[in-house]
Amino acid sequence: MSLRRQVTSSELTMYKDNHHRHPSGNFEMQASVIPYPAGVGDRDGYAADLPSNFLPKNTNSGAIDGTVKLIKQAASQCPDSNILLAGYSQGSAVMTNAIQALGAQTKNQVKGVVMYGFTRNAQDKGQVPGYPQNQTKVFCAAGDLVCVNTLNITPAHLTYGVNAPAATRFLAGTVKN
Repeated sequence: MSLRRQVTSSELTMYKDNHHRHPSGNFEMQASVIPYPAGVGDRDGYAADLPSNFLPKNTNSGAIDGTVKLIKQAASQCPDSNILLAGYSQGSAVMTNAIQALGAQTKNQVKGVVMYGFTRNAQDKGQVPGYPQNQTKVFCAAGDLVCVNTLNITPAHLTYGVNAPAATRFLAGTVKN
């Protein structure tokens, strides 16, 4: 799967499994790009502020609650869809905590999760607690110290764009099951 254009930071991309095969034999996924204000996190409690990294969950409760709200909204408005999630850096802490806060029905609708620069990698042992490990892919670059329980940002923490093709293949594979 390839995207025909660059997605900006003010857009949310959702992938929908169309449950049918392309003539090539591969499953098709439809990408929907939804514009949203880049400050959506501020509206729903997520400000990506540095002090929240020092909290026990490496983020604040407003960020977690806002993400849970958005995931539940997607699940209720599209009950037959597969939900795929990703988080980068502090966003990975938000995502892992949000997934843990979901009820069983909504969590079952989440088919795949990708974490880049997973700030809770050491604490959560490279997985999302209470979520299937085979549906989770963690990318932690060599030399990215946030993955080993520090808040030292190194150049390695800025390299995850190279993992986009592998992440896409992984997520596509989670909806084939």
